[in-house]
Amino acid sequence: MYRTDMKNRSHGGVASYVRNDLAIEAELLLSYSNGVVEINMLHLKEVKLILVNIYRPPGSKTEKFKAALDSYFLEQIVLRPTKGQNKLDFVFTNSQELIHSYEINQTALSDHKLNTLQIFTKARGSTHCTVGTIQQEGLQALHFHHESIKWDNLNAELKDIDWPKVMECGEIDHMLEKFLKSLIRKCWEHIPNRKIPGTRKRSHIPQDRKNIMRKRASLRNKLAVTCDKNGQCTLAARIEGIEKKIIQSHKAERQKEEEKAINMIKENPRYFFQYAKRYLRTREQIGPLLTEEGIQKEPQQICEALSAQYQKVFNSPDKRKMVINPQAFFQEIPEHDEPMDITVTVEDITKALKELRVNSALGPDGVPAVLLKTALKPLQHP
Repeated sequence: MYRTDMKNRSHGGVASYVRNDLAIEAELLLSYSNGVVEINMLHLKEVKLILVNIYRPPGSKTEKFKAALDSYFLEQIVLRPTKGQNKLDFVFTNSQELIHSYEINQTALSDHKLNTLQIFTKARGSTHCTVGTIQQEGLQALHFHHESIKWDNLNAELKDIDWPKVMECGEIDHMLEKFLKSLIRKCWEHIPNRKIPGTRKRSHIPQDRKNIMRKRASLRNKLAVTCDKNGQCTLAARIEGIEKKIIQSHKAERQKEEEKAINMIKENPRYFFQYAKRYLRTREQIGPLLTEEGIQKEPQQICEALSAQYQKVFNSPDKRKMVINPQAFFQEIPEHDEPMDITVTVEDITKALKELRVNSALGPDGVPAVLLKTALKPLQHP
């Protein structure tokens, strides 16, 4: 979604929703708002289309609007009322050959009718990727936070490995290599793969909602060819009822996703923050600011107020703690030449692993923290 919010107001603005496969190469050319007019301009490179979404407030001068249309050779496509008997939602184009047809349908989401246009586009080629198109090795290719993982089965198989025999060679590097190979082999048998970047995702629309949407499409087709007024009213009422069911389905799905994200905070905080970031689309704006001179709205005044506030909290350096001789201050202390014996017990390793956080970064060996914590008992000895 690409949106341009109305300035100084909590409501209003324009938004353009672009399909995922088209959004990959979409470019936002313009996002503008002066508190009255909002403009959102996109370049959809895949279909070679410029999409401009404009909110034009009531009372605007018609002459200037017509002059702008003439300068770009734009022609109005939608000729039927879009709100009651009024035409308030327009579609302009300078390439009429792209337009196949359009429909005006009632919707429960708004008091405006829904404009649906069918356009001609070039057929897309296959964008499927194979596993060989990316190089993922070892444990990094596995999804250790997947719900379907049966950790008990994995722990049982790791426990059955004869680790003393695996680690019987004396060289540390060779022992680590054999340990990781055994661990990776068992993990690949029980842990699902991560999603491959660049592959086309399957539709996540629930089957019950798909059935409802097909029924709505069928009713809309009947409505388009029905001339009887009573029949049109009946079909419109049925379509509105179906759209209310679709809205409830979306709300239920959103509620389920939110509950899942909340439940994953402790186990996998990254999942929660990815979920929250997915719905964070509001732009952060600075100001207006309240100063001694009053409310500051202009960008220059806001910058000066922030600069003055930052300078106000600056502290002067303490001369008693200044470094006079940098070479002596940063001199390296020679290490002790005598070897030191450090004893590490299984209890020490167990304690250290328990203190790890689930979302801790990977070490040089590439073993994730969630695996070390969940498979603690079978892995603490090797």
